[in-house]
Amino acid sequence: MSGRWQGKSAAALLVAAANVASMALGLAREVALAARFGASRLTDAYLLAFLLVNSLYRPLAGGMINAAALPILARHQAADPSGAAVRRIGQGLLWALGVVLGVATALGLVGTPLLVRLVAPGFGEGELALTATMTRILLPALVLIGVAAGAETLLYLRRRFSPPAASLVVFNALLLGAVLAAGRRGDVLWLTVGTAAAFVALPVIQLWSLRGSTAALAPPSWPLHPDVGRVLGRSVPLSTAYFLGQLNQLVERVLATHLPAGRISALSYAFKITSLPQRVIGVPVATVLFPHLADLSAGGDRRDVGRVLVGGMRMILFLTLPVAVGLSVLATPLVQTAFQRGAFASHATEQTASALAAYAAGIPMQAVLLLMQHVLYALQAIRPLMLLGAATAAINLALDLLLMPWQGHVGLAWGFTATGAVAVVLSGVAIRRRLGPIGLRELATSAARMGIAAGGMAAVLGVGNFLLDPAAMLGSVPRLLATGALAGAGLLAYLGAGLALRLEEIGILRARLGGLITPGKDGVAPGLGAMTAGPTKSGGEPA
Repeated sequence: MSGRWQGKSAAALLVAAANVASMALGLAREVALAARFGASRLTDAYLLAFLLVNSLYRPLAGGMINAAALPILARHQAADPSGAAVRRIGQGLLWALGVVLGVATALGLVGTPLLVRLVAPGFGEGELALTATMTRILLPALVLIGVAAGAETLLYLRRRFSPPAASLVVFNALLLGAVLAAGRRGDVLWLTVGTAAAFVALPVIQLWSLRGSTAALAPPSWPLHPDVGRVLGRSVPLSTAYFLGQLNQLVERVLATHLPAGRISALSYAFKITSLPQRVIGVPVATVLFPHLADLSAGGDRRDVGRVLVGGMRMILFLTLPVAVGLSVLATPLVQTAFQRGAFASHATEQTASALAAYAAGIPMQAVLLLMQHVLYALQAIRPLMLLGAATAAINLALDLLLMPWQGHVGLAWGFTATGAVAVVLSGVAIRRRLGPIGLRELATSAARMGIAAGGMAAVLGVGNFLLDPAAMLGSVPRLLATGALAGAGLLAYLGAGLALRLEEIGILRARLGGLITPGKDGVAPGLGAMTAGPTKSGGEPA
């Protein structure tokens, strides 16, 4: 096993472990929040204020600064081994981000009342005032987030992945502590203060890791290196495209302010559950394939980009379809087991479970969409990404306005799910215009077989859920055991049907898991190579 493979595997396992730890802490935080504060207007106001800051945080921490800065910094690092240019750009980038976001934060603090009225039109005056106060407490975190994003870029340049991963784990641990401490006082404002304090962990850990390295907190030399402006200029369209793609969640929360108290909380809790498989399946696949896609695109191998895309889409669908079916059918006992205690009453369970079932139906499309967006990033198709983001935001708004009067907050969840499917179609059209035919016929055939297998799983779960009725069981442990048994039976039914239908993905997944232990001769996991190669004919030639 080559040292290069060992290093990459260790880094990947470290990031994956940190990601799982961060998700576990995040879920524990939501469980504690539900138990202490339930699903009420207080939690609605807190979650909306947090979402406002998070909607601005994700374009920065979602890799946009990395995507804009890393190619420029890597070029300077290769040209100047002394690192002088990288130090100058790194210092300038950190300070420029701090200044720009500091000014933006000051403007946001002044305009908070107007901003809150725009995003919470259905709130009363008291609720608006509370949301505005919490937003003002959280907004300064934007400066910390921006500096953390710049520090993360410099750490990635030096192949240091552990500090950014560790900072997210510490962040979620501090958030969990804030929820538990505020819950004892019953004061949501203390929770907001604790949340703002948790954001400090993001830059502190990463800047500490950079001490004495390529970027310190010392003021940069003046004038700034010209490439600082280039990085910031390139990050604007990337962040805009990412923000437009994330706008749908904010829009549905805005509309939910017109619904009865607790509906925003129900949507938030349900969305948190469905985001877990996205982070476990969709994000790792897209992250692993993105460098390969970028290399192929830079080399002009457009046909190979299409094969990698189709192979990744097939694996994502194979992994996410059973998750979607399980969460949809078993939504009520899952929400009962996870949240129904303390201030989280049975009516909140019903509201959250109905939203969960609607969100869960869209898990496969959302995971596939993430990979397709990475392909468009690899192709440097920024303008199509921005147009797709604007188009899907408009479609989502239309669907929400159509479905909300009919189904309330569940209609908003279904609008999000349907918009994801439309976004996949539009993204496919944009990709096909750049790559030409990419093997969609084989993808459709494989997806149809997976759909049949998922249908068999749904039937098993439906019958089992009717016979056992875990939602009616008293006690979390019996309910959890019954729900777990049903999930296991459903998964066995899915895999059994997949084997009967000769789904290639089962063999590919087995090879990939085996390749994590025994890499191929070239140091690359054979299973991963199979996954990215796309469909093949009997002779091994790409279809």
